[in-house]
Amino acid sequence: MQQPLFAFFYLVLLAIGAFASYSFPGGNMAAGELSEIELDMSMESSFPI
Repeated sequence: MQQPLFAFFYLVLLAIGAFASYSFPGGNMAAGELSEIELDMSMESSFPI
């Protein structure tokens, strides 16, 4: 019962972190660090440069 809620909360946290890291680059590192790393990994696998 708690698993879907946790997944949803994690996704929301990830979105907020990504938004914060994009809005304020270098400003909110503590909150957007994990999401930034995950975003970089997913972007590398999706769009190889």
